[in-house]
Amino acid sequence: MGSYYLGADGPSILLFIRSVESAQWLRELLRSQSEGSHLNLFANPEVSIEGIAGLELETRTEGPEAELKKKTVSNGIFFTLSCRPTGWEELALLIEPFCNGKTGHQYFPDGVGNDAVIEFSFGELTDEQWHLLFES
Repeated sequence: MGSYYLGADGPSILLFIRSVESAQWLRELLRSQSEGSHLNLFANPEVSIEGIAGLELETRTEGPEAELKKKTVSNGIFFTLSCRPTGWEELALLIEPFCNGKTGHQYFPDGVGNDAVIEFSFGELTDEQWHLLFES
């Protein structure tokens, strides 16, 4: 679950990771991207981000290490995160502490030349806060 918002440093996609198992799933998904796959995260029914129509992951062989770009589509804003294989591994390593139960957040990619930044958050919301934000 997550949301798209305009933060102090510009547009942000905030993704809440609810469990160690979810962090491990995400880490492995990101690692598999280095093999050149193309994936819309919204194809997974457990992934939902309020305020955007989709988040696509794609592997690139040229250009910046990582790039997050948006486009406007008929049903809203759609983002594509494209990385070189080493960029996917870097992102998987950022998620690694969450796989071991460490709370906190990580930002990816840096804001330079990107249309937004993704903030991954783990263990920073209580169950009550989660319910108020996403289940009420």
